[in-house]
Amino acid sequence: DWSSDVCSSDLERIRAIELRVRFLQEQIDCLQHFLPDTYQLLMDEMDSQQRLLMELKIKSFYQETSHQP
Repeated sequence: DWSSDVCSSDLERIRAIELRVRFLQEQIDCLQHFLPDTYQLLMDEMDSQQRLLMELKIKSFYQETSHQP
């Protein structure tokens, strides 16, 4: 049904963003002492991805709770 499609889609987006956050963190750990400009760009992207991830997790939580009896 529609609600499971939305939740499934959100879960896929959450997983993709979690992978991106993990990748960004690995890059940040490697670069922080060598390339300060790149480090800052990665930190900004990491912040953006983490905010998006939290928004999706909150949305998914409320969708799940609104469909429970």
